[in-house]
Amino acid sequence: MLNIGGGELLLILLVALVVLGPDKLPDAARQAGRVVNEFRRISSGFQTELRNAMKDPVAAALEERQIPSPDPMAAYVRQEEEKQARAAEEAAADADEAATDVPDSPDAGATTGESTAPDGITDDATPVDAASAPDSDVPTDPEAGIPSDR
Repeated sequence: MLNIGGGELLLILLVALVVLGPDKLPDAARQAGRVVNEFRRISSGFQTELRNAMKDPVAAALEERQIPSPDPMAAYVRQEEEKQARAAEEAAADADEAATDVPDSPDAGATTGESTAPDGITDDATPVDAASAPDSDVPTDPEAGIPSDR
């Protein structure tokens, strides 16, 4: 702006004091401050108007109205992001649904504390003697657990 050094400013103030006198100098300083403030405000408004006029009208309309960009790549990227977001939401919903459908333990359906496994099979995978199985019609050798040849 103005390259005024300390000495030059002091000289200007001294001349103003001599010309205006000590009674009118404070009023003149206030008036000068108001003029400078008004000049800055007008300058700022002018700069804003100039920037707005220099903007691309299409870009300004897109910003104001949030119109989708005419750029095909940007539209494709936006569509892919929306697909990924929907897929993530569906996966989360499926995971929540699967978590509610799975019983907490294998015996969750049993009401009497017995296993829900078929006859002859225990939860700890220990083989059951065929003779002790309730539906067994085959005669067995109780010592070997093998059907006999009668």
